[in-house]
Amino acid sequence: MVWACFSSAGTGKMVRIDGKMDGAKSLISVKTTAVTGVEGQPFNFRCEYPHTWESRLKYLCLIDNNASCILLISTNNHNQWENNGRFSLYDNTAEACFIVKVDKLIREDSGTYWCGVDVGLQPDHISVIQLKVSQGTSYYVTAQGSY
Repeated sequence: MVWACFSSAGTGKMVRIDGKMDGAKSLISVKTTAVTGVEGQPFNFRCEYPHTWESRLKYLCLIDNNASCILLISTNNHNQWENNGRFSLYDNTAEACFIVKVDKLIREDSGTYWCGVDVGLQPDHISVIQLKVSQGTSYYVTAQGSY
C-alpha cells in the first residue's frame, strides 16, 4: 500500500476506486486526504510505499474533468531529484518513500491528484489527494522616514 503524509493538516477516509490509467490498468486507492495550500507558497508531501517497490516507477498525476490521469511528474530514477516545471520528485529508497514538491501554488492547482507507484501487472496502489489552494494574503510595507 502507498500512504501519503502531507505537510498541511487534513483528514482522509479509506476508499476503493476502480478506474483506468493509460487505458490499461485498474487502480486501487488506499487513502483519500483533503489538504489546503496557500497561493504563492510551496507545497510538499510524502508518499510511502513498501520496500519491495523501491525499484518501481513513482508518479503524480492530476485528475481532469473526464477522470483521466494527466501525468505531472514521474521517475524511475532513485535517490535523486527529478524536475518537471514547478513539480519535483525525489524517490528515497532507503526510507521507502517519495517526496513531491510543488513550487508556488496557483489557484488552478486546486483539484484531485493521484500519488502512486506503478506495480506492474497488479493494480497500481495510489493515494488520492484533494488539494484546495486558498488565496494568499499580500502584505505591503512602506518605508517612512524623517527629512
